[in-house]
Amino acid sequence: MKGPFAAVLLSLSLLGGCVTVPQGTDFPAPGKAASPAQQSVALAPVEVTDKTFVKWNAGQTQSSGMTLSLANYLRASNRFSNVRMPGQTLAADDQVLSFSFDTYNVHRRPYGGYFPFALITLTGYIWFGGTSHIDESNVSGRLQVSDAQGKLLHSYQTRQYGERSISLYSMGPVNGSPERQSAVADLLDQYQSDLGKQTQ
Repeated sequence: MKGPFAAVLLSLSLLGGCVTVPQGTDFPAPGKAASPAQQSVALAPVEVTDKTFVKWNAGQTQSSGMTLSLANYLRASNRFSNVRMPGQTLAADDQVLSFSFDTYNVHRRPYGGYFPFALITLTGYIWFGGTSHIDESNVSGRLQVSDAQGKLLHSYQTRQYGERSISLYSMGPVNGSPERQSAVADLLDQYQSDLGKQTQ
């Protein structure tokens, strides 16, 4: 009985409840475009209305750190001829990029097969790196593009979702970096596709 009893205790000790946390505010280094578009852009403060993010961000929907990180991402991507920060004087031909995200979180939940597999294998499932939790990363957002006078020119939407298996050996912080980067890249790709059509 010691084996099955130990399996139950160990699996219960590792199997925590569900937790939802906001996505990070950093954006990984992007792939660099071969040549920038001739369009100069200005970045508006990024808005995040996801309730988990707002709660962790002291009730604020804007994050200066996230806006700065996104500006650095845009510059490193080499997509545009110039990237201006919020508050900088606009040039007459600038287009203003307004990013907003209504879903921006990572949800960690227990894996349903964890307990029975741990019991059947007398905890072997745990020690050999079997899945204990699933991380679900969700990002959905919008990019609105306006001219320097405030007239709306374009509006784009994206939704990115990813799942990752977590085991005893990968119980680190939740990570939604791939979905964050995919969401921004998808919005920018849509925008640049329209820019390309205008220059043809």
